[in-house]
Amino acid sequence: MGGLTANYLTRAEIWLCITTLIYFLMNGAQIFETLVFVPKWTESAPENFKLLLDGKGASLKVFWIIFHSLHEIAFILAIIFCCKLTLSETGF
Repeated sequence: MGGLTANYLTRAEIWLCITTLIYFLMNGAQIFETLVFVPKWTESAPENFKLLLDGKGASLKVFWIIFHSLHEIAFILAIIFCCKLTLSETGF
């Protein structure tokens, strides 16, 4: 395995798993928003607009900014921790 240690490989695998998990959670949230939240929200538009405007409901803008930021940070960390890996060392 060259200069790679078991600790390095474990850390790389953990960050790959974390970024993949966040990616799938983000896609699940997008599907939920598309299939459940948006149809309910647009069902009776004037009354349901309060969900986002009265301050008591969900703030989709803040939610997506935080979620995408977390994913991008985890993705960058995964790239950093996996940068020493090559195809021949991973067995693929």
